Amino acid sequence: MSARGYSLEKRGKNTWRVTVGLGYRNPDGTPARHRETFSASTKTEAHRKAEMIRDRIKAGYLADITKVTVSEVLEDYLGNVAKVVVRHSTHRGYEGVVKNYVNPRIGNVKLADVRVATIEKLYRELSESGNAQGEPLSAKTVRQVHAVLRKAFARLQRLLGRFMLCLERHLLVLCHTD
Repeated sequence: MSARGYSLEKRGKNTWRVTVGLGYRNPDGTPARHRETFSASTKTEAHRKAEMIRDRIKAGYLADITKVTVSEVLEDYLGNVAKVVVRHSTHRGYEGVVKNYVNPRIGNVKLADVRVATIEKLYRELSESGNAQGEPLSAKTVRQVHAVLRKAFARLQRLLGRFMLCLERHLLVLCHTD
């Protein structure tokens, strides 16, 4: 590996392959590596993409972050952080709002597709007709939904290097920084 933490190889006209060391050895003694092929029209663009891939892998996300859904981010937060950090009753409450209110509406949305409007629409729907009977949810429940989303996205922001979750009007959206 180079000092950059990855090696880049041109595979075709606009095709590149990045290799990132995972920092440990396989059982047979060979260095563990993650390889990923992508397209880029220039070498500069290829290096940018390779750096994003390297940062994503170093943060612990072997999967392409653009394919991760809101549901997966929330599941990761609830299972790895909230379970340890908050009280058991709070954790159960968080699981309930995610299961009943967030996942049915935006759980399948890819993180890269989350926009301010997506979150605002979720809050509006919950405030107007959020429960199973079509009645509005209390402001406290909507605030709890917001708290879970904010905490899960803040954790994700700490994990990811080149991707940032930007605060816009107190709402979190995925944006790409260079």
